[in-house]
Amino acid sequence: MKKTIFTQILTLLLCGLVGPLSYVNASIADKTIPVQADHAVVLLYHHVADHTPASTSITVKDFVAHLDHYEKNKVKILPLEQIIATLRKNDAVPDNAIAITFDDAYATIFENAWPELKRRNLPFTVFVNTEAIKEKPTIYMSWTQLRELSDAGVTIGNHSHTHQHLLGEFGQPDWAAAVEQDLTQASAHLRNNLGITPQLFAYPYGEFNTELQEIIEQLGFIGFGQHSGTVGAASDYTALPRFPIGGSYSSITRLDTAIKSRPLGVNANPANGVILSQNAKSFDLEINVTDGPENLSQLACYPANGTRLNLTPKGNRRFLIQLTNVNAPGRYKINCTVPDSDHRGGFFWWSFLAMKPEPDGAWYQQ
Repeated sequence: MKKTIFTQILTLLLCGLVGPLSYVNASIADKTIPVQADHAVVLLYHHVADHTPASTSITVKDFVAHLDHYEKNKVKILPLEQIIATLRKNDAVPDNAIAITFDDAYATIFENAWPELKRRNLPFTVFVNTEAIKEKPTIYMSWTQLRELSDAGVTIGNHSHTHQHLLGEFGQPDWAAAVEQDLTQASAHLRNNLGITPQLFAYPYGEFNTELQEIIEQLGFIGFGQHSGTVGAASDYTALPRFPIGGSYSSITRLDTAIKSRPLGVNANPANGVILSQNAKSFDLEINVTDGPENLSQLACYPANGTRLNLTPKGNRRFLIQLTNVNAPGRYKINCTVPDSDHRGGFFWWSFLAMKPEPDGAWYQQ
């Protein structure tokens, strides 16, 4: 239901979000009221270049087109830490709020993305795997370049020291201690070289499970994966979703789909980030969609190949999903969406991550 201008002004005044005279005067002049939302979208980029691996790259031309598109459509690009702090307090963020993030601290970010972002005064976050950072640039930024970004207000996050598969040795007696050492070593390098203590962490390869999330929580990090979805107040802040942007997922249409998305609240059994048996050929996933405005008759779930999965109703807002042909080792993702009747072209969105080791139990390499 649309609020009247008076109702919206009154609500904002009661919440203390605006000053009486300045806001009313602006409203009269602009004839518009800022819309508030309870969610935001985090976008994930890697390379911004024309000759880097296509699956993790966006061309310079397309990246500039993205920035132009944000400006033209009044997308609110905010610092990631501001979005997280606001939503965790259950406060409202601007409608169409997004954060821009980059994984791996590639030199192409500094060379091609940074000039455009700086010229437009746009905030962003870079997640750094510190072992790769040297005094001089390689395919990664140098410490000097990262220091320039940090001094200019760019948020720097922890992406581990080694960028290894953190679940590769899961189950070994010293696994948890080794993971903690890797992450604290990365934080120490960032503190010693940039004078910062990172609070944001991105999982290498987007891989996580319940036990790894517990380590992240114990270390005081906010964790981010690489599974698609939208961040809301009720999200799990040890494994927040981000929409990967790169390769075939770089189109403006894809971008708009991501920006318009809203959180779909789901409790899953098994929990998100499950490690499958190396002998598994299929697995069952039971989901319970939390109460909300969604029309669940339109709920649809898809694996990476795009073939719609069968949903078996199991009671009120509960469904059974069976993923078959889980033959090869690697990562398996399921995306579940419901069309958003209040926002044309938008979806309520949730995704699930499963991982399958090699037949001998070793971790896959990708």
